Amino acid sequence: MLFVDVHSGHRHARTISVDPTRYPSTIDIKSSEQPEESHGIYRFDNGQLIICVGDSFTGVRPSELTAPKGSGAMLMVLQRTTPAAEKTASTPPPATSLVPEDEEIQKLLPGVWRIPDQLGWLNLRLRENGTFTTCRVHQELELFRSVFVQVPVSNRSWEIREGRIFLNVAASTDPGRAGTRHCFTIKAMTSTEFVFVDGLGRTNKATRIAANPK
Repeated sequence: MLFVDVHSGHRHARTISVDPTRYPSTIDIKSSEQPEESHGIYRFDNGQLIICVGDSFTGVRPSELTAPKGSGAMLMVLQRTTPAAEKTASTPPPATSLVPEDEEIQKLLPGVWRIPDQLGWLNLRLRENGTFTTCRVHQELELFRSVFVQVPVSNRSWEIREGRIFLNVAASTDPGRAGTRHCFTIKAMTSTEFVFVDGLGRTNKATRIAANPK
């Protein structure tokens, strides 16, 4: 398998070997970049692939599909998608009656909105002049204090059309996003939060943390 770092563009190749004749079924992952090999087990369950991989430095193979704290194991649950499902999800659903008119959305949107994702949060700064900036927010604990470090991710312009937010990306830390256009369908909105569906059909919620940035 070939993995691509979305930030650096660096490619990482992994050789994966499975043995479904053993119980539990085993999976081994080897990298050409490092001598350590990861050993794990896997199981198919109701359309999901569940994988538990042990610490590559110890070489220990987990005996159960669990990853308790301190074990060094990693547990993954993967869901299969089909081309038909992906095609359906790529088309943003229409806005609903819960959404204000475009003119009202245009007035409500300027501000800084926090959106949770698998890496933490994204802060989306929408300005009245039609430009935007997104920042990655990481939280670290140091001496019992929370330290937030904001890393710019992308920027350029935004617009509203038929209940949808369109973000036109000029520059991005992800090389694959520069020069792209992203659409988010608003499903419900107030002055403090809005629910939206992204281009992959995923529902998420943005919460306002500041108003009317310049």
